[in-house]
Amino acid sequence: MKQRVKALQNDLAKEREQVNELKKYDPVKMKKSLDDNKKRLAEKTSAAEVLQKSLGKTKAENAELLKKVAELEARVKELEPVVEEVAEEQAQAA
Repeated sequence: MKQRVKALQNDLAKEREQVNELKKYDPVKMKKSLDDNKKRLAEKTSAAEVLQKSLGKTKAENAELLKKVAELEARVKELEPVVEEVAEEQAQAA
């Protein structure tokens, strides 16, 4: 009789372990978690797309500004001799 009780207790303990293990994989809880993760992923993806567009726009603006700076530097180099001539003429006239 004691052996039978002990065997049943062991079986009960095993069944409880199995039930606890199965509770970890509750379909409703897992579905909710999956939905939450999908939502967070969609938000992050959306934010990443916005940042990528912003980065592209900023790079284009930067390239345009660098081009303007190069053009202005070239223009300054062209005008430097003229400015020096005018300064020399004013110095000679004075």
